Amino acid sequence: MMRILITGASGAIGLAAAKQLAAAGHELVLQTYRQQAVLERMIEEWQGEHHILTANLADDEDLQAFCTALPVVDAFVHCAGTSYSGLLLDQSATSMSELWRIHVDALMRISQTVTRTKPFTSQLAIVVISSVLGEQGVAGEVAYSTCKAAQLGFVKAYS
Repeated sequence: MMRILITGASGAIGLAAAKQLAAAGHELVLQTYRQQAVLERMIEEWQGEHHILTANLADDEDLQAFCTALPVVDAFVHCAGTSYSGLLLDQSATSMSELWRIHVDALMRISQTVTRTKPFTSQLAIVVISSVLGEQGVAGEVAYSTCKAAQLGFVKAYS
């Protein structure tokens, strides 16, 4: 059994991962921003011990508090994210910054935290749910594609 952190655990991909990992008997630490009640209902149905941490990963103070509250984990699955569809010319600086903070900054800071708290002699798995848009790009999702490309660069460099 492993203790696994899943960010974006209340989203479609994060919830699907959580269900499978819980069914396999793992202890989960689930991050959500606005859907704590959804996760609370889900974990009532699952065997084992699971924890929910609520945090806005786009907010620097919330992210820092989240990292401070994290227990030692054996694996980290980064599913957290949001997207923006539309022309880059129409996207606000706030929206672009939020995408970057969730997809890239949170990924790197949480990875730092889970790496620092894990004993050096232990294994740690980090899984990043990215997108083909990080390789190909899409005109209507320039900022999102850029963030996903940065995630792919992170994975190549950090692994």
